[in-house]
Amino acid sequence: MSFQMSYLYLQLMFECEAPMRQPVTYWQDAWKRFTGNKTAVVSAIFIILITLLAILIRSFQDIPMTTDPGGRIHRSVPDIEAPVRNR
Repeated sequence: MSFQMSYLYLQLMFECEAPMRQPVTYWQDAWKRFTGNKTAVVSAIFIILITLLAILIRSFQDIPMTTDPGGRIHRSVPDIEAPVRNR
């Protein structure tokens, strides 16, 4: 009787099929885990904003361009003690 029960148990175990899932790539799994973590998403947005500000801040600065005697163009840094002129 025990052989017959174990045979039936094995037969039932192999007949039950688990539902198949679509295969997930490494990057899909990483993206799903990343977007599920709210702290990581907020931190990534913060880092991206700081990086963009660091890149774009140069275009908003008002530093005049000058040429040196060799003809090279560079940004001139105003003297600290020089009086500020209204433009």
